[in-house]
Amino acid sequence: MDEISVRTATLLQVIHGMDVSAYDPSFFRATLERRSDDLGLADSSAYPECLKDDPEEAARLDEALRISYSRFFRDPLSFAMLECRVLPELLARKPEGGEIRVWSAGCASGQEAYSIAILLDEAIRTSRKSLRYHIFATDANEACVASAREGLFTPDDLKDVKLGQLETCFDRVGGAYSVVPRLRQYIDFSVHDLLDRTATHPPDSIYGDFDVVFCSNVLYYYRNVFRTLILERLSRSLSASGVLFTDATEKSFLSGHASFHPLDPAAPVFVKRAHRFTSK
Repeated sequence: MDEISVRTATLLQVIHGMDVSAYDPSFFRATLERRSDDLGLADSSAYPECLKDDPEEAARLDEALRISYSRFFRDPLSFAMLECRVLPELLARKPEGGEIRVWSAGCASGQEAYSIAILLDEAIRTSRKSLRYHIFATDANEACVASAREGLFTPDDLKDVKLGQLETCFDRVGGAYSVVPRLRQYIDFSVHDLLDRTATHPPDSIYGDFDVVFCSNVLYYYRNVFRTLILERLSRSLSASGVLFTDATEKSFLSGHASFHPLDPAAPVFVKRAHRFTSK
């Protein structure tokens, strides 16, 4: 970290009890600069002093560091891989009456979890197989989790949702759209920090054992040692044949990782090692 970042991190720890050591230094510095601009400071060198005795600014910085952004079907290639390769094998492998378990880690306002639910619902209905699914969606930002539970979205939020999906998976509520109960009943939203040392998976999931984990646009913001920690926990939470989805910018973080191998070189999708994926 540079001098300004170190001074800021020290003040946060000593005065406000905030530990920011996990964040990638470049991301941390960029966030300080954005907060400095928002405050109208001439440059970021004045930011530590501004932060020193202001708990409200410390809270605003903490919120800025916990970036929570998503949209429906955000990475088209990843969701195409889920729909065309991952789900067909899962449906073929699961016994009648079985359950597909998914974790959306860093779910933001719920768009990712609901996108997954839409595809799962379609796949199971098409297969005519008696299967259930359960999605555990988590984020460290309580406000985002509350918004996700509400399941209410604007027309602009749904611009990447197909017309047929919009008609069958959402109810019109005034000028907005609400996710239908048929999908909402299979999603549990909860607050969970991926760096929580007491849990490798969401406590609500009881035992983990996920068939699929989405951890997209999360690893990018942490230092390498913490990325490694998160990946180890995700590996332990996956079933023996589990699949991990990340973001395209994060593919390199898994290069040569002992626990994962790529499902397809072009996509940020990885299979837990010791399993050979057969679907084409």
